[in-house]
Amino acid sequence: GDDMTIRVWNAKLNRTIRLSTPGMLPLKAVDWSSDGEELLIGCGEVDGIRSEGKLDYCFMILKSDDLSMVYTGKDSNHGISAVKYSPDNKSFACAYVNYKICIHDNSLDTKYKLISIANKHSAVITAIDFTVDSQWFQSMSFNNDKEEVICFATESGEPLTSSSQLKMLEWATNTCICVPSNNVGMKVEDPSRIVPWCSQLSKDQSLLVVCNDSGHIELYKCFDERIDKRMFRAHCGTISQCVLSNDGQTLITVGKMDLSLLVWDLRQTVPEFYMVAK
Repeated sequence: GDDMTIRVWNAKLNRTIRLSTPGMLPLKAVDWSSDGEELLIGCGEVDGIRSEGKLDYCFMILKSDDLSMVYTGKDSNHGISAVKYSPDNKSFACAYVNYKICIHDNSLDTKYKLISIANKHSAVITAIDFTVDSQWFQSMSFNNDKEEVICFATESGEPLTSSSQLKMLEWATNTCICVPSNNVGMKVEDPSRIVPWCSQLSKDQSLLVVCNDSGHIELYKCFDERIDKRMFRAHCGTISQCVLSNDGQTLITVGKMDLSLLVWDLRQTVPEFYMVAK
């Protein structure tokens, strides 16, 4: 977070189990490696204020068990807005606020060398997803409150232009809004232009969560022939991130304006939450 700390929480016990301050840097993005052994951290800006430190806007690789530093690298003089590991754990992506995405080899032996650069977005990237085979990735940005989702080849960074080929891709995660899915053929739109800010589809593709800039959470339960929708609210203002647990029973949301982290129990008819950080 902006407090320059990394905290690993136990959501069920409602307490911090690991904490580290790797440097005097605002930490803007995080992702677990596919094997769960490492964390990828992206450093950025605080309220648009740029800094000129040697390691500002760097990415960091940490061991997940003790949060010790493995590697620190830097591609740009701009802050990082999103990071993501590929499912095969052979590469990872770092998106920068200058709209570029850098793909790196996930190996200390190669010093996490740069593989490719994707440069087609016209706004800050907020989410990244890889395909199951790790050969493609898609990223989302907002331009004038309109979602922009672009698919790229991992090895070359070139965009995919064939819509028929795009429909055949199977995604390991679904965090980009309005993503076509094998089982959920729905597009989330709000005619009042309340802007959807983040989303996630459960692993079994039966549950879709969409959070917007008004603090509302939309929960879609997808069945064979119908879709049930529930809406609830606890944050004041934009929800910047949402994450579903592997079993789809727990939802974690992060408020951009209220700086709070809420854990939701989705097993309840009316989802209940408790605050674990503010």
